[in-house]
Amino acid sequence: MTDVSVIVPVYNGEKTIKACIDSLLSQTLPGLEIIVVNDGSTDGTAQILAEYGDKIAVFSQENAGQGSARNAGLRNAHGEYVGFADADDTCEKEMFGKMLARAKESGAEVVQCGIRDIFEDGKENVRASFDENIEISDRAEYIFNCFYKLKHTNEVCNKLIKKSFLNETGLLFGDSKKFFSEDFKFNMDMLLYLKKISFVSGVYYNYNIKSSGYCRADETQLSRIPKIKRAFSDALEKDFDENSKKALICVGALTLLNYCAFALRVPGNESFVSDFLDDKDFRKYVSVSMLYKSNLMHFALYFLMLYAPKKIRLKLLKKHFVFDK
Repeated sequence: MTDVSVIVPVYNGEKTIKACIDSLLSQTLPGLEIIVVNDGSTDGTAQILAEYGDKIAVFSQENAGQGSARNAGLRNAHGEYVGFADADDTCEKEMFGKMLARAKESGAEVVQCGIRDIFEDGKENVRASFDENIEISDRAEYIFNCFYKLKHTNEVCNKLIKKSFLNETGLLFGDSKKFFSEDFKFNMDMLLYLKKISFVSGVYYNYNIKSSGYCRADETQLSRIPKIKRAFSDALEKDFDENSKKALICVGALTLLNYCAFALRVPGNESFVSDFLDDKDFRKYVSVSMLYKSNLMHFALYFLMLYAPKKIRLKLLKKHFVFDK
């Protein structure tokens, strides 16, 4: 058994997949298993993958989405630990060596490193992690203090996960056609089982924003909002304790408000967003979030999002909820 398998789903990635694979082949960790799942690409991706020969393992399937491709990779992974990379991103050469050393030293089921966001205009934003081992004894506290506050990030590409943990829990990625951001949903589902996580401060993953073939032209902000809500509805049906559900609802309220604010940047979306603010489940999320661990400013803002006239609610969204990714 190899130490680490890295799974790379790719759809029409001919412009970026080579840089991604080359960054994995340059890793200081010896014996890395690189699994690339070609998810029905129609461009030159397959030809590029063939050039690597036996340096990588390639599996092909009809286009079924990033979640399905990652699951296919998991089925074929032989590593004691698994990591993930997106076809348009790159990894620093010491990433998996550093994370594996921390995983074995700490005994954690999951290790997370920092991310460098690279935007289309060339600007960068570093989301540094921090050095800490956390044993999760109070799930609600962890969800609120780490997941809600984005210390535990929504991505899987900056994580190394023990494969036996995935096998024992049955964790898999959701259907990309049903849920938006299947890695966000995967992280939510993982919170039900996670007992120990280790954070390393190194920034080892380079995340290129909006360049993937998976960023479909027909996936508008408006189509994403109900798919995000569906992900939270699904997570809340799982066997979380009541306080953990409240903490997750806080994540749901904030996430949906951010996406509504993002949608308002496109002219003509005001009517949809205005109607969504009256959605029964969404209002429940905001109501719970208003009362759970809120300070006065937080309480007042959420109260207004529930009861102010629609025009004022839209103005509040534009001013107070910012989503730059």
